[in-house]
Amino acid sequence: MDPRSWIDSKKFSDLCASAGMKDSARLESLSRGIEEGFRIGCTGEGRLSTVGRNSDTASEYGYRVADSLLSWIKEGICFGPLKKEELPWKDVSISPITVRIKPNGKARIIIDMSYPHDRKLKRGQGRPMSVNSSINIDEFRTTMGTTKDWLNCLFWAGIGARMSKADLVSAYKHYLVSPEDWKLQAIEFGGRYFIESQLVFGTRSSPALYNRPAMAITEASRRTSGLNPRCQVQCLDDVITAVPVREEELGRQFDSHYSRHYEYLGGKLASSDDPEKSFSSVTKGICLGVEYDTSRWRWNIPEIKKKLVLLDLYTVLESDHASNGLLLSLNGRLNHYAPLVVGGKWWRTPLLKLQDSEAAKSLKVQITDEAR
Repeated sequence: MDPRSWIDSKKFSDLCASAGMKDSARLESLSRGIEEGFRIGCTGEGRLSTVGRNSDTASEYGYRVADSLLSWIKEGICFGPLKKEELPWKDVSISPITVRIKPNGKARIIIDMSYPHDRKLKRGQGRPMSVNSSINIDEFRTTMGTTKDWLNCLFWAGIGARMSKADLVSAYKHYLVSPEDWKLQAIEFGGRYFIESQLVFGTRSSPALYNRPAMAITEASRRTSGLNPRCQVQCLDDVITAVPVREEELGRQFDSHYSRHYEYLGGKLASSDDPEKSFSSVTKGICLGVEYDTSRWRWNIPEIKKKLVLLDLYTVLESDHASNGLLLSLNGRLNHYAPLVVGGKWWRTPLLKLQDSEAAKSLKVQITDEAR
């Protein structure tokens, strides 16, 4: 098995150069990371061996987990199955997994890179810590488009704006992790061990490591097509554009360049057969989780997403305690939707005070009267 990034590093460099991008040092660094694998930034005690127990959902959806792992192996993004004595390291970290079922019925394997959840552990104590707690997030800051950015884009494009959206299949899997960090990306299932070779969803540094080359590819497509930067917003693998009616052809041209560039590089774009993932030059579509209709100048939150928010709000209102995971999820959604509503931010502070971004999602949090 020869793991590698799906994106071709040489073609990446050639594309950026042909688009007239001048930041050679940054682009050379990205190309090298694509070719050799990106270091995830875990240092010190985070590199010491840890072993976590899987959630009960791993056995509950065992057949689907096995199917997902098999697909990873076939795609060349995972080693396994291995017996313990076959692991190439003695100090491997085994992270616990949780399983969520996707709308298509397949298992989404969530690797808990924040295990162990022990806030008493500090760097310098010489005791094993989680991978995420040993990554300096200041080294992996990145910029992602927001609902507010998208609204600014729509207001500039105006009524009847033509919207487009592109999404990648398994976005993080497009980029290889350095072999030096593979021992930090192991999981156990069914008495066998599996090692992820690509960026892991759940690792603290993955958003930045994915976003850096992805934004360069988007910039190259924007430059070659002539699209105005204010017409486009990128939030990780979601690239959305809105152009005035009079510039519809320019919007289509960007869509064509972006698609052609990813095909050239070896990337995997979502099919246009799924309108929630990909569409081109429309006035109705879902962007960043919200339904927009530019011809009628209206927006709407999809019904299922509204119900999830209302259900979580009801839990907070009627319960003495709620899980930290529920609060993190609820506040994330409210923060995302807040720009859509005039004055939508002022009332969120009491809820934000309840959550703890560093604690385990299973932690039970007492609900305050202020939050209710």
